[in-house]
Amino acid sequence: MAALLQSSEKRILSARDVEDDTGDNIGREISSLERVIDTAMTDIASEINKKYVECIPDLVTTNKLLDTIRSTCSTVNHSINSISNNVENITKEVELNKKELERLGCIKDWKLKMHSLEEIESLICQLWYSSNEENSLVNAQLLVELETKLKNILQENEIVDKGFAERIGPALKTEIVTLRQSLTYMLNTFWDQIFSLRELNNKVILQLTASSCDALNEKLSAMDILNLIDAKVGKLSSILMHHFCKRLIAAKDPTEIIIYRDGTAFSGHEYVVRKEAPVEDGKRKRPDPEKVLRAMLELFKNLGRNLGVMKINGKNMVQLIGDKISNEIVQLLVHECLTPAIPYDSKDKPAFETLLTSTDQFSEEMKKLGFFTDSTESFRKFAENYESTFINRRCSKIVEEARTLIEAPLTEFVSVGSSSNTDDDETVEEFVKLGLRKLEESNENEEHYPKLMRLVSCQVSKTAVDIADLIIRTLDDAAKAESASAMAKILQTARNIVELYAWTAPQKHNFEISSVPVLAG
Repeated sequence: MAALLQSSEKRILSARDVEDDTGDNIGREISSLERVIDTAMTDIASEINKKYVECIPDLVTTNKLLDTIRSTCSTVNHSINSISNNVENITKEVELNKKELERLGCIKDWKLKMHSLEEIESLICQLWYSSNEENSLVNAQLLVELETKLKNILQENEIVDKGFAERIGPALKTEIVTLRQSLTYMLNTFWDQIFSLRELNNKVILQLTASSCDALNEKLSAMDILNLIDAKVGKLSSILMHHFCKRLIAAKDPTEIIIYRDGTAFSGHEYVVRKEAPVEDGKRKRPDPEKVLRAMLELFKNLGRNLGVMKINGKNMVQLIGDKISNEIVQLLVHECLTPAIPYDSKDKPAFETLLTSTDQFSEEMKKLGFFTDSTESFRKFAENYESTFINRRCSKIVEEARTLIEAPLTEFVSVGSSSNTDDDETVEEFVKLGLRKLEESNENEEHYPKLMRLVSCQVSKTAVDIADLIIRTLDDAAKAESASAMAKILQTARNIVELYAWTAPQKHNFEISSVPVLAG
């Protein structure tokens, strides 16, 4: 029995020795690999610095750095596979030290980053030997991929990643920034060649020049990938609004201040707008809305024809410009053309309704061109709400006219009333002219009409007569109003005229009234 126990104890001790010995071997392999990695990091960081900072010819003109990275990856891969196989074999019999496993995990993470570094170096080499002029779109795509990969290997904050961030990251970041700046400069120069603005004497000239459509669209798409196109389109849109749309509205005759010069095969198109001397707000004439709409539509038809071939990653240049300025155009036309054109008198409303129809047609044409979309602000919204502005203007004009009459001299007189020899038929005729009785209607009190209308003949101030006529016209407008709220506003205006006259006239004209002789007989 004792012999059996001793035998069992020896087997247990033997297993422990194997476990300890195997664990030590794996630990030594990991330590050895870590030393290899440290040496490799030093070598790679040194070569990166020599290539991208010091520009050593031996590294700049060859793929030596890429070969070093690949060789390191191969060595590390082989060692990791060997260690992993050993770990897999012994974990079934013994429990490997947790710390050793964590160290092995860090090495595997480092290996993945080295593969990413290999891809980064390969992408940089491609960009070095790829012409920005000929391969702008491909280079932009490679550059964005390159920036993403570098960001990924530098984003963690572990010990192994700290080596990448401090020893490798700065030089690579600088090189990638340089590559982006080079491509960006070429694309900005290209854009300035296509769209150029200059001033000559009293003219502003926008010139559009382009090469073949494929090359053009490729560079525009590259600008979009590098997030350059939005700012460029925004600036171009601002130019169109400031130098063209607003000048059309401010011009005496918007149909005569722009000249369009077409080139051949979409080359050398020019938009020439004449600058006019600024006019003070008080002296500025209201623009002719119909002419403004025609001139603006002609401008955008030319732009649509010249810019229609431009595609930016499947998006249309016309639509991109429209996204920037469509709502601003609507607001500008509403503020500068439609709102000032709202009539003061009902007799002018048909002409304004015709103008609203023209704005709807303008909007539909702009949609066909691509500058407007269904989401663009609608002129209809303004049309539905202009009635209140019309009523307010109408009431303001009536009150203004009443003030003018109240302030007028009272010494001009007119005769009112009927003389004693006025014929009854003549009185009835006057009654009909006022619209107080229709000829075809009969009334049992008809015989009393002449007596009701026959006032004593006298002379009164012409101002009072004019104010009475104004009140009658105002009440007539109230009767014809299209809504209850409009009617209420106009009726209140008529009441305000009476109250204004009653409060103001006696005080303002007290001396004048007292000095007028009694002339009525």
